[in-house]
Amino acid sequence: KKGEPCLLIRRRTWSGRQPVTAARLIHPGSRHRLEGRFHK
Repeated sequence: KKGEPCLLIRRRTWSGRQPVTAARLIHPGSRHRLEGRFHK
């Protein structure tokens, strides 16, 4: 929907020093939840 937040993921795969794939994935933000944990 217009104005809805989105989740954008950019991904690259490398073989040695050469990139072999690149992807830009866009998903509606209302369908995803981003969580994280940090530990010392």
